[in-house]
Amino acid sequence: MERATGETDVNCWEEADAPEALQRYRTLVNSVDDGIYQLDREGRFVAVNDTIVEMTGYAREELLGEPASLLLDEDDIERIDREIRRRLSSDEPDAEAIEFAAHTADGDEIDCELQLSLLVDGEASEAPREGGETADGGFQGTVGVVRDITDRNRAAPQRTRTAAPARARFD
Repeated sequence: MERATGETDVNCWEEADAPEALQRYRTLVNSVDDGIYQLDREGRFVAVNDTIVEMTGYAREELLGEPASLLLDEDDIERIDREIRRRLSSDEPDAEAIEFAAHTADGDEIDCELQLSLLVDGEASEAPREGGETADGGFQGTVGVVRDITDRNRAAPQRTRTAAPARARFD
């Protein structure tokens, strides 16, 4: 693709003042069909886009400052925390999507897929201690992209669990 005569390499963020850049960012984030959120190091919502609000049925003000546990089961929280610790202790920033069920404000569940990114300040990569802290304060939280996969899961053939064969017990 050829550039127009006189076009420069300045991007749209550099030429905007702070309020204008923030507005552009908000427009971009809210135009994405998937949910986008940011959690702080303690797992509380710092930012959510319109899709998260629509998916969950909670108002933005009801989510901001609240822990992710508002929407997740304890098992899913523990699984995501383990993944965060694994990524912080290794050099593998990317991984497969994490599936979980989100709880909506009206008590329904939505099957979701999460692409998780870590916010790490500087070169720190130590896994968080209990409560999300690192020794050097490097871990700052997470940013995630959440996709509603309820329809996909309903369309997939149902897998049935088979019971494990009973073992004979010999005393």
